[in-house]
Amino acid sequence: MLSLVRREISREGDYLNRGIIAIPQLHVLLYLAGRQGCRMHDIAAALNMKGSTLTGWMDRLVELGFVRRFNSDVDRRAVLAEITAKGEEFLHGLREARKRMVKRAFGHVSAGERRTYLKILEKVAASAQAQGEADGDGEKGRVI
Repeated sequence: MLSLVRREISREGDYLNRGIIAIPQLHVLLYLAGRQGCRMHDIAAALNMKGSTLTGWMDRLVELGFVRRFNSDVDRRAVLAEITAKGEEFLHGLREARKRMVKRAFGHVSAGERRTYLKILEKVAASAQAQGEADGDGEKGRVI
């Protein structure tokens, strides 16, 4: 499965594959999607990263035009960030690329086989999540 995903990602030639944006930066974009004016402190806490690390990732996202960073009108000390239309467009393109990948990968698989595969994946995911919770590693982040 991993080799299939790698092949499909390289086929798409997207921002992730070309090294323009890294996975942690994608997590920041996903966190910001659908939210307005998030405090940098809250973003760092939600993604379990240091503020200095987030600042570096955010600098690149601002440079790419995917994120807008600004000071709060209420508290000038608070730095806020929100995703831009270009950032939303990027996420939309990424989701569409994933849909195309799944269609190519499963285009020749019957509906019954897809249901069986999905049930197996759900069991594996539930088991992994239960194990992570037992180990104290509760998963953070959002799936796109």
